[in-house]
Amino acid sequence: MAAETKRKNRIVVNIRRRGALALGAVSLASVTVGCGQLIHGREVPKYLSNFDDVTSVEKVDTEHWYYAWNVTLENDPPVESVLAIVRSTSNKLASDVKLYVGWVQGATSMTCRLPMGTAEKVLPAVMGTVSPEMESVRVTEEQVSIGYLDVEVLSDDFILPSTSPLLGAGMPSVMQGVSVGESSCSVTHFRGADLFSVPLKAVMETVASDEKVKMFVHLEADDPVSKKTCLRVNHKEGVNVDSAVSVLGVVLGNQALQRVELDVTMNGGQDSETVAFEMEAGAVVGSGDPPEQGAAILAAAQQVAAFSS
Repeated sequence: MAAETKRKNRIVVNIRRRGALALGAVSLASVTVGCGQLIHGREVPKYLSNFDDVTSVEKVDTEHWYYAWNVTLENDPPVESVLAIVRSTSNKLASDVKLYVGWVQGATSMTCRLPMGTAEKVLPAVMGTVSPEMESVRVTEEQVSIGYLDVEVLSDDFILPSTSPLLGAGMPSVMQGVSVGESSCSVTHFRGADLFSVPLKAVMETVASDEKVKMFVHLEADDPVSKKTCLRVNHKEGVNVDSAVSVLGVVLGNQALQRVELDVTMNGGQDSETVAFEMEAGAVVGSGDPPEQGAAILAAAQQVAAFSS
């Protein structure tokens, strides 16, 4: 009789345990659903108001399919304060919600677009390398874009070295842009490629002064058309042949460049044409394209390079 009573008690205890486990599973499921709810457009201001460093949340008028919000933080926020917003909104923003989180760090205007899967690695590197000459920094999933204060002369160390934390943070692309006098210059790094050896300052200085107005010099580690490390000197009217020769002469011997494109004046200044040179191990392969213009420029540039050395 006593044994039978003990057996029944064990059955009752087991049933209660199963019931408790089942209730616990239901409660856990309810919590998980609650935590997994997505933040939709109208809920953004209320949700972000819980963060101490947020000073304002303003809706951006946009014709796109998504809701956009400008989120402004206190000046010079700690990295952890920015990351707290990143972590809190990670995987929680509805697909139709974009956040533009902005703050001022020192004198630099900072913007980060969320959601962004790599933010926890990229933002500390970005915020740790901000310097006074940077006017603005914009961070997205695809690229870090740095705008520098205008200068009259490009610095020798303008191009970020391969050892820069920015290039080692896992960001696919890092773009630097600056106005140099009346010219513009940009450098686009791609997956940590080393561009530091390209003599960009010398390229900017070798062009005739009167041709620097509205001149654009672009250095790209992965040119979208050629898929090569490419230096382009663009000018609506083109640079004269002497300037083209000087530019090519300056970069001959550079091991990083794989292609050079120069907008060159033709027909006595009436037209301009892009003359391109493929490079390998510092030397031009072939005679340029088109060869009737490229060959003469290349021959003269080789003389310039030989004289300089």
